Amino acid sequence: MRWLRKRGRGQKGQTLVELALALPVLCLLLFGMLEFGRAFNAWLVITHGAREGVRYASVGATQPEIEQKVLDTTSTLDADELTVNTIGVGGAQGNPVTVQVSYRLHIITPLISAFFPSNPVTLSSDATMRLE
Repeated sequence: MRWLRKRGRGQKGQTLVELALALPVLCLLLFGMLEFGRAFNAWLVITHGAREGVRYASVGATQPEIEQKVLDTTSTLDADELTVNTIGVGGAQGNPVTVQVSYRLHIITPLISAFFPSNPVTLSSDATMRLE
């Protein structure tokens, strides 16, 4: 019994040292997942916006109408960081029309932004359909 008590006394700071070693790794993982989730959500939104814009363009919409449709669809994102380009609008029936949407995502976590020297990160998506 005496031997067990002596052995336990020398390990009082062990838990604190282990926490100090593991906490930065756990924080990095947690904030990395958070930023990845934000980036994935933004990419899904701009992909949806590009698809809606090209659907609208394929039935004969004009350039400003297409841009407004994309902006309406991507309303959860910052409109100032969104860019919409169209190719082939107003062409002949059966020709392809393409809508390209890009978004500049700012990495907000200081721990993660150190890994991205080019902050903001540009996410882009495009969609192509035939004109009807």
